[in-house]
Amino acid sequence: MPQVKIQTAKDPERVEYMYKLAKTEVANKIGIRGIKDLDKKGIQEIQDLMAKHKKPVDYYIDFDGEWFGFHMCVGSVRLKTGAVSVNVAQDNSIKDKDQVLKKLLEYKAATPALIAKYKKNNPIP
Repeated sequence: MPQVKIQTAKDPERVEYMYKLAKTEVANKIGIRGIKDLDKKGIQEIQDLMAKHKKPVDYYIDFDGEWFGFHMCVGSVRLKTGAVSVNVAQDNSIKDKDQVLKKLLEYKAATPALIAKYKKNNPIP
């Protein structure tokens, strides 16, 4: 399953802004709106981890043929904070599933084989 970095916050002060930018990119350019805002505790946790590891936080998307994922990593540490998994077939807030699949391909977060698997298991009317 391809994992694609869509944003990076190099400075701890930019964690919240870059998270919102990544969230907006996923909503507006891909069409998935299931990402919630980070709370102050989550932001602080990420900033503390960045300081500890002296690494930026990277924002990633992925698709496994059924589930869309959004998560963050500081160095090699994958964070549970702010992570989201959305079942594309079952999420009724996604109006144009075919368009979402095309965007995931454009972003290289999905492969043609994963899209074929999705369409085989979830025929688009």
